[in-house]
Amino acid sequence: MKDTSVYIKSTECPNCPSSDGFALYRHKDGRVHGNCFVCNTFVYDVSETNVDTSESIRSYTTEETVTMFNVNDISSISAIPDRKISKEACERYGVRVSVDEGSGAIDTHYYPIYDQADNLCAWKRRIVEGKKFSIIGKFENVQLFGQHISGNGSQMLVITEGELDALAAWDMFKSRGKDYKVVSLPNGANAVRSIKDNLEWIESFETVILCFDQDEPGKKATEEVSGIISPGKVKIMKFDEKDPNDMLIKGKSQEFFHALYSARTHKPDGIVSVEDIFDEAIKPVQRGLSWPWPTLTEATYGYRRGEIYGFGAGSGCGKTEGFKEIINHVLNEHQLPVGVLFLEEPVSKTLKVLAGKKVTNDSIYLMVGGI
Repeated sequence: MKDTSVYIKSTECPNCPSSDGFALYRHKDGRVHGNCFVCNTFVYDVSETNVDTSESIRSYTTEETVTMFNVNDISSISAIPDRKISKEACERYGVRVSVDEGSGAIDTHYYPIYDQADNLCAWKRRIVEGKKFSIIGKFENVQLFGQHISGNGSQMLVITEGELDALAAWDMFKSRGKDYKVVSLPNGANAVRSIKDNLEWIESFETVILCFDQDEPGKKATEEVSGIISPGKVKIMKFDEKDPNDMLIKGKSQEFFHALYSARTHKPDGIVSVEDIFDEAIKPVQRGLSWPWPTLTEATYGYRRGEIYGFGAGSGCGKTEGFKEIINHVLNEHQLPVGVLFLEEPVSKTLKVLAGKKVTNDSIYLMVGGI
């Protein structure tokens, strides 16, 4: 099906806080429709909203209409110098570019999008100036970017957040003689849906390396995606630049390669391994304050702040009297204040017993619920 929609601009979304995620297109029937790449809101007729499109439409009338059928005619495959992406990477992934006739500089990228049947169903267009994105074609139930060239299942799959990051990661691995399988999310704003739509294919790999952006949105997406893929399969890369393409641009290919093999296995909250707790477990026991009874002190290494101790015994065995001995010991031996809460004894009796143990009245804070 021929798509004759023309990209106009990216502007504020009428449905979410995004200031530039709402892409506007002029349809062949003259209507302007919009699609938000942040919240996935689609509006067929933008005139029914408060989005202003008049100026953009007038300024765009001289531009050529780009369709699924003429992308190859107006673009070519070449290196992307400003991003340090090689021509070999673009050839592998089928990424095309077009140039400004005046300056000769690359002004637009075209990333191929494939559906689940391995058919080219759309192009994702990135206008370099202003970093504006639009979709040419049908963007529904699509594969991950680069999935169609990666085959089914093997030892390791690397998933990045964006197309340029996938190209950059592949280039950095290739420079070290490694032809690893690298793909990216087709829509970084909806990572969970992209992973779920392709989960069966992703699960065919033994290890899945998540190589998302190191900013807060990227970390959030990493946590969300990690919970979808089978436990123990996911590893998470960490590096000191925002994304893989920044690592390539700044000449940190070696550090990026090291980050791949230093990636830690993701574990759900509450699940730890021996490695996680080994250092803490081998620490020597910290001795605390003594109890009134040397044998109990020896058995427990005393008691420490931040710990709770429970004493259990039958009725009438002397639990309350035992606690009073502890209170007396803490006040007089360690010179520390004590808070007391006895629910089964009148306040006056508690005070008399403590006074009988030569506990001064101003050293103890009584919080007693009497009967």
